[in-house]
Amino acid sequence: MARIEIAAGETNTTADIIQLQVRLRQCLQKKASSLHQGDSPEERSGKVEKLKELTAALNRTSENTEKQIANNR
Repeated sequence: MARIEIAAGETNTTADIIQLQVRLRQCLQKKASSLHQGDSPEERSGKVEKLKELTAALNRTSENTEKQIANNR
């Protein structure tokens, strides 16, 4: 489980964004761990692909958010 430390100078909005990102990562990890329960290979393949897309989108959004936070400091 990811643990994020929030610096004392961070705004509530920044802290909220970081906490949401952590919760989204936890949801994706939970989804990945329950992925192979009773599905056909085709269904499983589709779910794996969707999970990869969601993870990549979250990573891009997180990087962009971190850049914006750094620029606003």
